[in-house]
Amino acid sequence: LRVAAYYATMNFEYARTASLLERATRKDGANPIGQARNLYYQGQLARHLGRWGEATELLGRAATASAQLGEDQDVHSAREMAGLLLSETGRHREALETLRGEEAYLAGATPEDQRRGAVNLAYAELRAALAARAPLGAARAGLRAVLKTLPAGRRAATLSNLTWAAHAEGDAAAARRWLEAARTTPTTDGRGDNVRHFLTVLE
Repeated sequence: LRVAAYYATMNFEYARTASLLERATRKDGANPIGQARNLYYQGQLARHLGRWGEATELLGRAATASAQLGEDQDVHSAREMAGLLLSETGRHREALETLRGEEAYLAGATPEDQRRGAVNLAYAELRAALAARAPLGAARAGLRAVLKTLPAGRRAATLSNLTWAAHAEGDAAAARRWLEAARTTPTTDGRGDNVRHFLTVLE
């Protein structure tokens, strides 16, 4: 149920996500690991819905519960999501500190976790550079480097972030190329809010 809820969220099917998580919470009953993971996915949903305070509270509870249970990967997931939330609410220094603070865990993590960590850090670095009105060359290079490591099906979010970076620097031709790639690449993770936005802006 949680896996289905994740993909529903990535495809903007938020009512279905909420329904699936309600079912998962009932099904897990007194299972502490299951309930900690449900808190995480509820926090993820709240983040996507823009309910920042609720998302922060849920992710904090998920991280605490997972730490008490010794579930290191789940602790990492909650902290990483919290880092993204900090970035999206304009707390860029704290966001980067939080995400970079996970590097020790990621050094021994699965390749999938390592790739996701790199994607999320590159995203937060782009947001921080945009907020500071700094040159985006380093952020764009970081996104391109991450893109090279990603398997088919996992590239849409980074492609949409490259679209965003190119558009912000006034590179319309590159923005259109990246947008077309983001729109057409096979994906298992949804296309991201940026793709939907730039389909309007650039077309």
